[in-house]
Amino acid sequence: MKNEGENDHLKGRIRDLWRGASQQEYMTHSRFLSLAEQADAMDVLSAEGAPAAQGRAGEGPFWLLRGGTPEADRRILICCPSWMEMPEKDPGEIDGGLICCLRAEPKSERFTDHPGHRDYLGALMNLGFTREQIGDIYADEGGAWIFMMKEMSEVVIRELISVRHTAVKVREVPLEACTAAQRTEVLSGSIASERIDCIVAMAFHLSRGQAQSLIEAEKVYSGGRIVSGPAYRPAPGERISVRGKGKFIYLGVRGTTRKGRMQAGVSMFV
Repeated sequence: MKNEGENDHLKGRIRDLWRGASQQEYMTHSRFLSLAEQADAMDVLSAEGAPAAQGRAGEGPFWLLRGGTPEADRRILICCPSWMEMPEKDPGEIDGGLICCLRAEPKSERFTDHPGHRDYLGALMNLGFTREQIGDIYADEGGAWIFMMKEMSEVVIRELISVRHTAVKVREVPLEACTAAQRTEVLSGSIASERIDCIVAMAFHLSRGQAQSLIEAEKVYSGGRIVSGPAYRPAPGERISVRGKGKFIYLGVRGTTRKGRMQAGVSMFV
């Protein structure tokens, strides 16, 4: 968790990025931001009166968040001057020069112990990369999809040769051809109300008291922010993270049970 000084530095950087685009008319961008950092960035942009992507040139400067996939957690902030146009058919064109997708695969299926997300992240950081240079990593049985700042791709392709005890080879894949995705599973259950403690208890099969203890311990996040209390009511579409448990997207109430309780759904990341 960032301290107050680091948060102030981030907010100052976001402010500078927006003013570079809106006042000096050139495109600016951040490195990869965590969900919490994105929430802080939204506060700064709101205070600056900065609008999100509007779609056409001539309507003023705009900003957008991109991570390589629509469901990405870690994303970069792109601030665009008024003369730029948001591509209507493929918004990904705007970040094509900033983000790359790499595919890492074992050199031999016979000698792999199937490294996971943490193994790939550790291997990249052992090469000297910082967390802000690395986006989402999706590990699967055949290897991993790695999103990076494009300027780092050649170094990774050349130097990432081993992950844990597995020899790997790395190649770049066009963003439009990347099939990386976090697997999700839709779950549903009954809740007494749309309070966050009820939703967390339902999602992770906990008692309401256990869910409240997690909230009191500041282990529950919504949109990257610590949930302040058990009475918080997330809106459908909000991404909820529980440290040590997992994360899900709240889908909202989908009906009622025979006993009159609300039937709610969540999309769990697995």
